[in-house]
Amino acid sequence: MHPVLFFDPCMRATARSIRQHQSYIELGNISWKGFADGWPNLFIHDRKTCVKHRDLVYLAHLRSERDVFRFWAVLRALIRYGANSLHLVLPYFPVGTMDRVIRDGEVVTAMSLASLIDALPHTRHGAPDITLFDVHDPHERFYFHNGALPEFETTMPYFHQYLRQEGGGLAKVAICFPDEGAFKRYGCQFPSSLWQRIFCHKTRDGKKRNIKIIEGNPRGRRVWIVDDLMLSCATLLECGDALLRKGAVEVNAYAPHGVCPNHSWRKFLKSRFTRVVITDSCPLIAHAVQGTHPFHVLPLAPELAKLIQPEQERLKGA
Repeated sequence: MHPVLFFDPCMRATARSIRQHQSYIELGNISWKGFADGWPNLFIHDRKTCVKHRDLVYLAHLRSERDVFRFWAVLRALIRYGANSLHLVLPYFPVGTMDRVIRDGEVVTAMSLASLIDALPHTRHGAPDITLFDVHDPHERFYFHNGALPEFETTMPYFHQYLRQEGGGLAKVAICFPDEGAFKRYGCQFPSSLWQRIFCHKTRDGKKRNIKIIEGNPRGRRVWIVDDLMLSCATLLECGDALLRKGAVEVNAYAPHGVCPNHSWRKFLKSRFTRVVITDSCPLIAHAVQGTHPFHVLPLAPELAKLIQPEQERLKGA
């Protein structure tokens, strides 16, 4: 039988788009209500036909700790109602930046969330599968211990396609890594044999960031700054200014996750950036910036549709 796709309320548009790409996928139905005291009142419809003995996919976006409880409760219920298997797809792994202890007393909430997911019961076919996109630190795979290692995917091939088709082409393009972390995450996606690369170094003085170009020459280049997420957006903006001062003819940015709390994306509206590209892994921000210069949103639905394609369908297309 074909998989059934369940989803968080804010991922409804993405789920429907996935079904447009793969019409055999069924969409599950959950009522997302709440009691007067603020606690969730949830109901899974058609559990005998859409859950029991079925292969399930769950598409999640966790905006806050409140969403985490609701998400965990629904997943646990789907498993206990007899799911054959469960594939959890979490395009954006929140709290991923809190992934290590730097000062004694800090709480590694990335590990806490991984442990909560890891504590889910097994389905009939074992531990749930987990797919994460563009995580902040690859070491987070070791936070899961309950039988299934997460699959780490990246949107960078999708971004390469965008560059060739819509991002002005590859002529005179240089890729800039704004700090060491960005290079560790994505350096292998832009090998020096094929790409002009620029390396920056970031230091902090209180809340102020200082960006310095330590290798590579942006002069006369169309530069794309590549990082995993946008929070305050300060690093990207200051890096763009440094590149322009050194002669870049154009600065652009790509970050898969446009988290942008407190509407920080608005800082780009008065900037000198030509393009700022994100995916819709954080759907509310993606909706807010869609059609607003200099933003462009890459929809993940085509890639997610391939990801959740059942084995028999992949074999047919091979």
